[in-house]
This record gives sequence, structure tokens and C-alpha cells, in this order.
Amino acid sequence: MSSAGARGNLCEPFLRELGVSGAAISTIGGIQHPETLCASDRIAGHVDEAQLDLGEGPCWDAVAANDWVDAPHFADGTETRWPAFRGAVREALHEQSIGGLFAFPLSIGGLRVGTVDLYRREGGELSRSIKDDAEQLGATAARGVLRASLELLGQSDDDDDPRPRAIIHQATGMVLAQLDVTPDEALLLLRGRAFADGQKLRDIARDVIEGRIDFSLEDRNSG
Repeated sequence: MSSAGARGNLCEPFLRELGVSGAAISTIGGIQHPETLCASDRIAGHVDEAQLDLGEGPCWDAVAANDWVDAPHFADGTETRWPAFRGAVREALHEQSIGGLFAFPLSIGGLRVGTVDLYRREGGELSRSIKDDAEQLGATAARGVLRASLELLGQSDDDDDPRPRAIIHQATGMVLAQLDVTPDEALLLLRGRAFADGQKLRDIARDVIEGRIDFSLEDRNSG
């Protein structure tokens, strides 16, 4: 599957499992310059695009709060946050298409990677059970978002020196023990952390081995 196809599939589980009208996933708040990775439909695409263009909206607030941001009555005139964003959405969609708008951040191993937008045509709160299901889906989506972000950044393990291989393999195994991820995902997380911290992969690996980085602790602290 191509990377573009994989990105498009990131949104599908949210629609299938949550019963929402639409979803979008972006790299807002992540290591990559803000960009829409997938949008389930034209409305979700406009919502995400307006936030990216204006630098305001529920996704930006979700990143700042590291929590859900809800606008359950987005279209009924009682919502006063994000005036520029609301105006842009109203102009593009006449706003009646969105009853409720919701956003939450994505992270893996304490590394923020992006955000999810969800919308429903009818207004009203999302139940706690729906949010719990969304967060479980988000834990899986976060891995795909991190992979897509590093692909967009052109990041790979380009250190040809064979000597640090053992260090990186050992650190990958330790991340496997810390988080419920595959070996490829553990290495991906090490690379994402290296990029976010502006360090070499082998230096991040050494920090993991020597106990200065524990992704399981950072994952709990970011929750």
C-alpha cells in the first residue's frame, strides 16, 4: 500500500466505529509542519484546512490543553470561541452542516504527533464511551501519523556507521518492553524522538539504554 493510501485509511476506523459524520487527522502539534493527512469528506477537509490556515480552532486548543476540546453546539450561535475559524467555516459550509465539533490530540510514547477532528451533523455531547473508543483508535492512528510525518520530512536512519547498530537494536528491544508496539514501531518512535529533540538516533538509543528516557513513563505523563 502506498503511503498516501495508508494516510487515507487513517480516518476510516473513526467513522466505522464511532458513528460520527466525519473525521480528519492532521499533524497539528506534532513534529511535522501542520498538514492534513486525511479527511473523510469535503466538510471534514474544510474544517481542518481552516484551522491550518488560521492557526486557531479546536485542534489547536486540544494540543494546548493536551485533552479533548468540544464544541457540541457549534452551529447554533452559542459558540463564541475561534471567531475567525467559525467565520471561515460558515462561509465555506454555511455552518448548518456541522452540529457538533470535537478534537483531541494524538501521542505515542509521550511524543505528540497530531490531532483528530470529529464532527456530527446533529448537535450534542459525545458520550464518555465514544470518547474512550476514539482514544483507543487514536493510539493506533498515532503510529501511522508518526510514520507519515517522518516520511514527509524525509527522515530515515541514514547513519552508515555499523558500530551503533547494537545500541539501536538494544534500545528498540527496550522500547518493545515499555510499550505495546511492534519492532518497526519501536524503531519509528526512536526516530521520531530523535528528530523532535534534534539528536542523532544512536544518542537517543543510548539514553534509552542508560535509563534517561523511558517511553512508558512519558506516555503516562502525557495522558
